[in-house]
Amino acid sequence: MVTKFYLGYTEVPEDKYEETKAAALRDGNGIAGRREVDGKPEYTLANGTVIMANGDAGFNRVENGELKEQWQVGTANEWAQGESLGTGRAEFFFKE
Repeated sequence: MVTKFYLGYTEVPEDKYEETKAAALRDGNGIAGRREVDGKPEYTLANGTVIMANGDAGFNRVENGELKEQWQVGTANEWAQGESLGTGRAEFFFKE
């Protein structure tokens, strides 16, 4: 089994991922909670920022119920024999 690391849809080396993750966590952008809203995932970050899936394979910050600027998600995904195991985990968000 292999773990692949992604910043948004871009696969990156583990050290680049960990560097970006550390900066995001320092800024309070680690995921503290997740729920479904109208069938879309919504994440609350440690600093209180709310991020919601925009329905177009991306994520946006939410303010007063409105989608604002786009953000990217950092994920670690497990792969075996060249296939994703579907056991990836979203760990943090960062501004594009």
